Amino acid sequence: MSFSSRVKDELAQARTLTPCCQKAQSYGLLLLGRDFSVSSVKITTEHAQTAALYKQALAGIPLPENSISTVQKTNYTVSVVNEPARRAVLEYFGHSETDISLRLNRANLVNDCCFRSFLRGAFLSSANMSEPEKSYHLEFSVSRAKLAGDIAALLSEMDLNPKIIVRDGKHIVYFKDSAGIEDLLTAAGAQDAALELMRIKIVKDFINKSKRRQNCDTANIDKSVNAAVKQVAAVKKLMHSNRLDALPPQLLETAHIRVDNPYSTLEEMIRLHPAPITRSGLSHRLKRIVEIASEDGET
Repeated sequence: MSFSSRVKDELAQARTLTPCCQKAQSYGLLLLGRDFSVSSVKITTEHAQTAALYKQALAGIPLPENSISTVQKTNYTVSVVNEPARRAVLEYFGHSETDISLRLNRANLVNDCCFRSFLRGAFLSSANMSEPEKSYHLEFSVSRAKLAGDIAALLSEMDLNPKIIVRDGKHIVYFKDSAGIEDLLTAAGAQDAALELMRIKIVKDFINKSKRRQNCDTANIDKSVNAAVKQVAAVKKLMHSNRLDALPPQLLETAHIRVDNPYSTLEEMIRLHPAPITRSGLSHRLKRIVEIASEDGET
């Protein structure tokens, strides 16, 4: 299974508990599907769970009976089969068949949490990723130029910074840096995938450094990578639970250095500290940060 498919598996299992976020996710699924107009509302995908969620999103809209068609061949195609139903879908999300161009309707993103839910739906419908062992590339394929600009602007507001190109008549909103992709996956709700991407990046970085030093010790690399991933995850957990700033000053300093330099070795982190610190002292600080992050009983 591809990395992109594994990300979609994780996103498809995420829960959206509030009505506003459920609508935002549905909007992302439909707006970024293959077609979203009075002449065609459709998605074609090889991912079964995305097809099921797309159908579920349509089921949440008051439509005439027998308006939804599902066809499974090589891929899954879910579509709205008659014009009155397609018009109802557009109206439900505040669009009209008379719109000059397709744009993002911000009225469907009521709260900040809705941005993440919309992003999750958009990823399921239109995103694709390269295998991170080979390269770092994540892209959204968007049919309309202004809509692509709106999506890029929304991502920028979430402190994500994509670029846009045109390829084969499609407008591609894309990321090519691993840190930006990690942040996007985290924002969309694919934390496990973001940590796996980080682990792959750290492994590649450690191996490259070891090769340069002519001393590639796989066991030590695995140990160092696992520790670094655990440490960064602990700092991010403290951030998300608003507990990071409550750390003692020395731990807070080390936490910021670790999360800002997730791929650095202990030796590199020692040099990044403004005051002298030993390897054992740094290891103790990092171990304590992980312990504090785990004190609420979560793994």
